[in-house]
Amino acid sequence: MAGYIFKKKSRGKIYYYAGESERVGKTIRRKWEVYLGSFDNIVKKMGEDIFLPDDVSSTPYGLYSAFAEIAREIDFVEIIDSVFPKRDQGLTIGEYFFLGILARLTKPITKSSIQEWYRKKEIEKIYPVDDVFLTVQNYWNNMESLDFDNDVNELHHRLLERIGKDYVVEKSYIYFDPSNFHTFIKTDSDNSTIPQRGNSKKKRFDLRQVNLALAVTKGDGIPVYHKTYPGNINDVTFFKENLDSFVGHLRKNNCTGDIVIVFDKGNNSQEVFDTLTGFKDPDVKFIGSVRPSTQKEIFKTPVSELKESFITDSGNVVLYKEISSVKTYKKSFRGVLTFDGQTYRRKMYTWMENMNKITNEIENFIEYRLNTKKWRGKEAVKEKLETITSQKKMKNVIHCQVHGKYGKLYVSSYCDIDHAHEQMNTWGKNLIFSSCEDEDIVEIIKGYRMKNNIEECFKILNNSHLLSVQPFHHWTDQMIKAHMATCILGLELTQLIRKKLRDAGIKISIEKIFASLMEIPLVRLYYRNKKTVYKVGSVSKETKMLTRELNVKMKLGM
Repeated sequence: MAGYIFKKKSRGKIYYYAGESERVGKTIRRKWEVYLGSFDNIVKKMGEDIFLPDDVSSTPYGLYSAFAEIAREIDFVEIIDSVFPKRDQGLTIGEYFFLGILARLTKPITKSSIQEWYRKKEIEKIYPVDDVFLTVQNYWNNMESLDFDNDVNELHHRLLERIGKDYVVEKSYIYFDPSNFHTFIKTDSDNSTIPQRGNSKKKRFDLRQVNLALAVTKGDGIPVYHKTYPGNINDVTFFKENLDSFVGHLRKNNCTGDIVIVFDKGNNSQEVFDTLTGFKDPDVKFIGSVRPSTQKEIFKTPVSELKESFITDSGNVVLYKEISSVKTYKKSFRGVLTFDGQTYRRKMYTWMENMNKITNEIENFIEYRLNTKKWRGKEAVKEKLETITSQKKMKNVIHCQVHGKYGKLYVSSYCDIDHAHEQMNTWGKNLIFSSCEDEDIVEIIKGYRMKNNIEECFKILNNSHLLSVQPFHHWTDQMIKAHMATCILGLELTQLIRKKLRDAGIKISIEKIFASLMEIPLVRLYYRNKKTVYKVGSVSKETKMLTRELNVKMKLGM
């Protein structure tokens, strides 16, 4: 909706405001407002008899400004330029990367639109550059010559080194996980080998995907390593083939003591364990977990036998029992079986929901479709019921039997309680193993449980309201790598903003940080043939607290 001027009466006097409204459902509410002053003061300031702007616009100043300030604080652009130097001509590589990050914060746009975005959003008030160089051709010309395979992790090293000068960063525990992002790329060009069909985590097997391996620090989730690789390479193969270079990079990050690599059960394989246990560096340790199907006897351990416990930072009680030896892929490791009641209850709730959905679907089929059209034959009905009961891991729990003759069929169903109990017996349990022989067992459990640090990173990269990797507007390998590097560097700034707030005692989610900072508009009041006025909008007390910690300036020198 267009902006407008309105007035309010206070203590018998009239004051003017600029504002803009938005539709929320069936109602209209004011999106933002900024105080302009009394009529006399407005006339005095503007030197005009009438104060009626010809155009009013706003931009999410707070979000852009917070990223610009944190980038300045850690010499973000300068460090990128030190890794990717170029001639003193036009914008630097660091400036292209940083503006590419800003352009993805509010709504992912194509690089062909970055110049229009820069001018429309008044970015020069936050990060001034000569926007004549912000053409798509200039952008990609500068990215084409960069060696992402060899240099991008040197960039992560230098950034982490610089961050470590101002912040305490945990460098010993490193969380590793691969993921993938589907694309709509259909090209068969020789210039595009990265987008391939593979094991899509979002079940989009019909689409090509791009794989990403990511490693982050404990607690803060700051990226220390990433690599973009073809979508048809599975996780285990990548981990096995890149472990040497991965650990070598971690060693470069001033990790002089033990390096503990934490990975999920999806990376388990004979080859990975052979590589890990045969690794030349004795200070490289690891923590992982096993699937219940591979250690059925241990998972049958009753919860009552887990006598030890500790309380998490969120107040959740975790029970555990140390196990002297867990044999995995022909090798024995120190282990511990844990039980989390909160996870158990969450699993139970999901299981009951799934049970209800499937039983309702069976009942609806029986009531409205059985003995009609193609559902009059026994084999067709059996096949249909098997399809329904195979959903949500209920194949061996819900059973249906078809009776009767053609066109006069009836169905009986039952729940296999024993199999259901067998499933439930593993809920909330986790069998963790580790090569950390001297580490306190509780610290090993806590270390593994913090793998949610990297899971949160992937959530950010998948969230269209934060810093989404998708959509891909590129199809060549070089540009896909450049795009992914832009997103990971943006993630680095995002996580540093959250760390800065947490270190100041402000515990807040990334979603809330983005939402709060986007509430701070930069309002532009344009007067034809006259001056243009800029004002930073007013904010709530909670948002003001964020602006103070993040050095977001609430007044601009015009």
